[in-house]
This record gives sequence, C-alpha cells and structure tokens, in this order.
Amino acid sequence: MPEAVSFANNQSVVVILILAVGLSLLLNGAVIWYGLQYRGQIRSLSTTVRQMLKEAVVDLKGLEELNLRLDVHVQDTLPVATDIPLQEEMNVTVRGAIPVRETLTTPVIVRAPGFNVPVQVTIPLDFEVPINMELPVSIQHEVPVKTTVPIDLNLPLEIDLSQTELGSFVADVREKLSRLEVLLSDSQE
Repeated sequence: MPEAVSFANNQSVVVILILAVGLSLLLNGAVIWYGLQYRGQIRSLSTTVRQMLKEAVVDLKGLEELNLRLDVHVQDTLPVATDIPLQEEMNVTVRGAIPVRETLTTPVIVRAPGFNVPVQVTIPLDFEVPINMELPVSIQHEVPVKTTVPIDLNLPLEIDLSQTELGSFVADVREKLSRLEVLLSDSQE
C-alpha cells in the first residue's frame, strides 16, 4: 500500500503542478496583454507629444517673429528755454528834410584898393536839407525764449520681439523643444 499512497500523492502533485503552470500561463498572458495595451497607449501618447512639440515649435517661431504694434497716447508739457539768434540784413529807406534855422555871424574882409576892412556879417539861414537815401542795417541779437509747449499726440510704436530679451528667450525655448522632439522621434525608430 505504500505504493498506492505515493501514486495518489504523485497524482495530486501533478494536478497541482498542472494547475500552477496553467495559472502561471494565464497570468503571463494577462501581463503580456496589459503590456501590449500600455505599449499602444505609450506609442499614442508619444505621437501626441511629438505632434504637440511640433505645434509648440511652430507657435514659438511665430511668437519670435511677432511685431507688436501699439499706439501710445502722450499728453504732457515740454519746457523750452533757449536763445534764438536773430541775424538780419536789411535796407532802411530814409526820406525827409532837415530844417536848418540858424544865424551865422562871420567876419568878412572887404578889400578896397590900398586897404582891407574887416566887417562882421550876420547871415540868417532858413532852409531845409532834403534827405532821400537807403541805408544798410545789420541786426545781430539773441532773443531769449522761455515757455512750455503742450504736447498731445498718439505715437505708433512697433516692437520687433526678436530684437528683445523675450525674443532670445523664445528662441532658446524653441531650440530646446526641437531637440526634445528629435529625441522622441529617434526613440520611436
């Protein structure tokens, strides 16, 4: 009878081993199936991430090349203090008459044969001297100006982002995202 017990024990061990192998195969199959599912999801995620990286690179390139256009309203006063040089050459016409009303006393020598007689003569002068002339006049002067000028205007501003610090930052981020996209593409092949 000892042989019968050992065969029955062997038979139950074989059944347990067959069940364990079957369970192991079933579990391995489930792990492989879930692994394939996850692999598909990871590939789908990788494709989505690569596509999003491509779009981000394109969007960043657009941002890098963006020109901002702004209208800035300026309303202020500007103080002005200066000297304005004034230099001018002109001709001035002088027309008129200068009245001369004087009495002139002068000695006059009357000559006669053999003698000279000094005589004081008084001559009344009453006439006008006509003047009609053109005189060149040169004016050189500095006129001081001190005032405030009101300013009210709209200034259109255009800012090229590629020429600013933001432009270089965006270019740097775009370059890094491009390298990440290449790394993801290389890992798929």
